[in-house]
Amino acid sequence: MSVKRLSTLCLFFAVVATFANIAIANNEIAKDTISKDVVMQGSYKWVRKKKETSGTITATFTPAGDNKWTVVFKFDWNKTPHIYTGTATGTLTDGKIEGKVLNDKKKRTFTFTGTVKDGTLKASHKEIKKRRGKEIPTDTGTIEMKIS
Repeated sequence: MSVKRLSTLCLFFAVVATFANIAIANNEIAKDTISKDVVMQGSYKWVRKKKETSGTITATFTPAGDNKWTVVFKFDWNKTPHIYTGTATGTLTDGKIEGKVLNDKKKRTFTFTGTVKDGTLKASHKEIKKRRGKEIPTDTGTIEMKIS
């Protein structure tokens, strides 16, 4: 085999290896891009001034753009089913996420902020009430859910 032919083959394999590395890197990026609903199940705790309530909760995160989600939380409160819907921004693979949801009558608002690690969301939440035109956080709580 001539030196010229050997050089051409080496160059060819170097180009192939470069494109293979780019494809692998793009696949890693695509792994963080979720294109279907993500369902999580877990528990919530809500702490009011003199009472603490807890129970199970399910959340469905639907992709709405780059690291944007529509979210639906379903849970029972005093044996009555409740549904809160809203939006969230952040990642569901590993990182921060935050959002805002309203109850089905649009009279109560909750915000949540947390992180997702190894498929588990751990977040704090608080109810937001309007007083004299200002949003004021009141009762707080926690949520912990795993991707199901």
